[in-house]
Amino acid sequence: MLPNITDVAVMRLIIRHGFNRDMADLMLGDFRRTIDHLRKHPAQKPLTAADGTPFTHDAFAKTRP
Repeated sequence: MLPNITDVAVMRLIIRHGFNRDMADLMLGDFRRTIDHLRKHPAQKPLTAADGTPFTHDAFAKTRP
């Protein structure tokens, strides 16, 4: 991210070949329900790095310090 917009959250989507309109409608419905839930249940405090999931794009789990 650019240094002056580090407070902006971004979601990147990679869409597979064969992704159709029905799948897109289901995904958008999931997004809408999730956003509605998050608006009704806002976070009480920001997450720390230790609170986040140890996700990686490879097959190996990321170890926490």
